[in-house]
Amino acid sequence: MGTSQATRASAATVVVLALAIVVVAPVARVLFPRLYLVGEGSSFVAAGLIGLVVYCAPILAWPFLRLPPRVSSLLGVIGVGGARLGVQLVHPVPAWLAVGATAAALVGTTCLILGLGGVRSLRVLPLALVAGLALDAAARIPTGSWELVWQAGPVPEAMAVGSVAALGIATVLAIRAPAVDRPGIAGAALRATGPFLMLQLVFLQNLGWAGSSVPAAFPAAVAIVLTGDVLALGVVTVMWVRGRPTSVGPAALLAAVTAIVAYALPGLRGSAAVVAVLVLQGVAAACLAIAAVRVETGSALRTLASMTVGAVGFLALAFLWQLDVVRPLPFARAAVPGLAGLWLGATAVASMGRGSAREGIARGALATSAVLVGMAVTVGTVTAIAWPRLLAAHRGGHEVTIVSFNVRGGLGEDGMLDADAIADSIAAAEPDVVLLQEVARGWPVFGQDDLLARLTQRLRLPYRFEPAADGQFGNVILSRLPMTPVAAGPLPEAGGSQRRSFLAVAVATARGPLLVADAHLESGSSAQIDALLAAVGEETPRTIAGDLNMKTTDTANVGRFVSAGLVDAEGASGDPCRTTSAAPTSSCDRPDWIWVSPDLKIARFATGTPSASDHLPVIVTVLMPA
Repeated sequence: MGTSQATRASAATVVVLALAIVVVAPVARVLFPRLYLVGEGSSFVAAGLIGLVVYCAPILAWPFLRLPPRVSSLLGVIGVGGARLGVQLVHPVPAWLAVGATAAALVGTTCLILGLGGVRSLRVLPLALVAGLALDAAARIPTGSWELVWQAGPVPEAMAVGSVAALGIATVLAIRAPAVDRPGIAGAALRATGPFLMLQLVFLQNLGWAGSSVPAAFPAAVAIVLTGDVLALGVVTVMWVRGRPTSVGPAALLAAVTAIVAYALPGLRGSAAVVAVLVLQGVAAACLAIAAVRVETGSALRTLASMTVGAVGFLALAFLWQLDVVRPLPFARAAVPGLAGLWLGATAVASMGRGSAREGIARGALATSAVLVGMAVTVGTVTAIAWPRLLAAHRGGHEVTIVSFNVRGGLGEDGMLDADAIADSIAAAEPDVVLLQEVARGWPVFGQDDLLARLTQRLRLPYRFEPAADGQFGNVILSRLPMTPVAAGPLPEAGGSQRRSFLAVAVATARGPLLVADAHLESGSSAQIDALLAAVGEETPRTIAGDLNMKTTDTANVGRFVSAGLVDAEGASGDPCRTTSAAPTSSCDRPDWIWVSPDLKIARFATGTPSASDHLPVIVTVLMPA
């Protein structure tokens, strides 16, 4: 095949694989919340096993191995497109559909790769992944990372249909190109894709992780992620132009850097985290590029096996990372991304001495990838410029409305993520101060969404965030009143599944400051209550609210708050057994409490309507003392 033909073929393949990532990624993210509900309701180990079985799906493409390449490619589009449209058009997404759609998407992707031609597809895989991941991030940026798959209506549905149609058109154009004249497969690249995608999902392409680790406003998180994509594209470009390492030594050094930075990244914050993200994005792309050059001989069945290993490796690493939050692993959590980096680097080292870059293929693929990444950067830039500015804080009057809400990452009982429903529930109360618990910022089990970014986009309120289980999950206070930090930090371990924390601020009113504390406690933890009360102190007026996981019959712990001179706002309303659970399991199921000091007069108390959580918002309006 001539150089010009190879250039066109590689460009077409990059477009197809990049669009496949854009179409498949939302489908994959649908499965994680459904597995979380299984884990929360029965067993997280069982949820992990279900996920592992689903991610073995590439092997199910075995019956299609003997089909003509063009037929295989078209079947791939049908599988991938059907999965994407299924989860978009059927709301709420039932568990069976989440499982089936993910499996169909994985099988469809495998068929696409088989149909496009093993070497031609996989030699440009690093470029296609960089471009596809950048486009996927760009698609989620305008809504603060809350993606279209969770949204209903003609616009999200039309965009889903449009992305599938674009993939179909690109595939038809790609399969018209001449076949590659060199047999073989590049299975090392597929096996390396598992750890590569895990690092992307949890850190490098995670807008929530970037925003919570810097910490930074959402536009800054966008800049970090897309800068990493541009850097990855530049690294792969240099490797194509100048050639990969010619000896094992440089490759081994690259592998060591990948593993070390991946291990260190979870513990970094601020500018160190930014630098580490950019470094890891570059070295990870370099490792994948080295692996993609290796050409192996063998049947297409080896492609299926490599795809399956990569898919299962991705799920296993992501599952272990998330599992540690609720069931501590017998080793440091940072070892999970460290293992992903080691796997990726070791694959690069093992691939040395096999294959060589092909200039014609590189030139077409590079130009196409640059255009796609440029499109993503353009979307990010426009969004950053248009991002809503926070409302100017002003001193409140003598009446203050407070909302406390355990939002469970925006995940409803139906398995759907609905950040806008959370925002609507909050806005309906017209609050001055909002206290939130279980705010997820990029957790895979909550669809990788940054709930805080979407809420600030909708509510436009300044906020304070305090991590709890880890840096991507915790408590938030939003306020339209000026607020000053008072205290924050972790609470004592109480034998529960997660680390708990609290956050306290002083908000300014016309009659002076009001101390507001937000907390999420373990069930029946007297040690955490004592620590919370001690940290908040006896200053008045004050209020303590949150998911305290306390029953009205728990007289000892209720008495701790009473002894601290606080009044139960719900009890004072005349109905101490009004439920605060979206699905109450008893006649007095109220894990959420609002305590106020006696000098605050309770003007109104209410609970909100069911929303995208397993809790209800709790609302109290207090009058500041004269």
